[in-house]
Amino acid sequence: MKKLQLTRSKWKEYGFLFSILAFPLAQFLVFYVGVNFNSIILSLKTYNTDTLSYEFLGFDNFIDFFSDIFVDKDYTLLTSMKNSGILFLLTNFIGLPLNIIIAYFIWKKVPFAGFFKVVVFLPSMISSIVFVLIMRFFLDYVIPVLIGNPDMPSLLLNADTSFYTIVIYGLWIGLASGLVVFLGAMSGIDDELMEYSRFEGVGAFKEFTTIVIPMIFPTVITYIMAAIAGYFTNQSYFYAFYSTSLESRDYTLGYYFFVMVVRSNSYADFPYASAAGLVFTIVLVPITLTVKYLLEKYGPRTD
Repeated sequence: MKKLQLTRSKWKEYGFLFSILAFPLAQFLVFYVGVNFNSIILSLKTYNTDTLSYEFLGFDNFIDFFSDIFVDKDYTLLTSMKNSGILFLLTNFIGLPLNIIIAYFIWKKVPFAGFFKVVVFLPSMISSIVFVLIMRFFLDYVIPVLIGNPDMPSLLLNADTSFYTIVIYGLWIGLASGLVVFLGAMSGIDDELMEYSRFEGVGAFKEFTTIVIPMIFPTVITYIMAAIAGYFTNQSYFYAFYSTSLESRDYTLGYYFFVMVVRSNSYADFPYASAAGLVFTIVLVPITLTVKYLLEKYGPRTD
């Protein structure tokens, strides 16, 4: 009887766990496994505009993609790769340190820490579209008045400033998510360890570099891994500001392929985009694993 009751309780436990996991599991199967499997199939097809259907083609989409890079030297694609590289470097060498430093000062509860927290989280409190509209008005009308030059070229339309204006905006918006991540990591540092360091006379800079950074370095590695993947997918906020009217000089790879598949006549571009996505995945996997290995081996350690 006891064994039977135990079995029933186990089945109830399994049923409860299944009911919780069923929905996210279904999402994973449909939106990750299903979508990616369909991408593999699409990469081997072409769209017939006469029959309005996809037909098997072979590896021509892959050949066309490599030809655009190495033979035809497609300006838009190569520019997108260059801009994605710039965005990646700025995200990791400016955005990442800035995220960690701001999180550290707020974690240490310096004066006006609460004010800075509100400023950082402000973009997340307002609808992204509303905030983009506010920023457009601020950049186009308020800044010229503040600097006393009402006739200055628009920062969003000027060829010399448009790309970096959106990148700086993206770095600011990214502070909110970075603050949550790194504050959470810092809150896990043992209070006794911090008290001991203060008793030993460890200054703020040495505390930051020798205690805080090593303790949160696994989180830093995760952030860098996401940034590496973002090289191929990050479109920053270009679509939010420009929709599909962005000049090709400012394209990133994420924006380039996103616009390619959201246009009204994009069915014919799906196979090419799928082939490019598979190439990016093949390139990304070894790079990510190598960088992760090097960071874990040579990065700062808690010991």
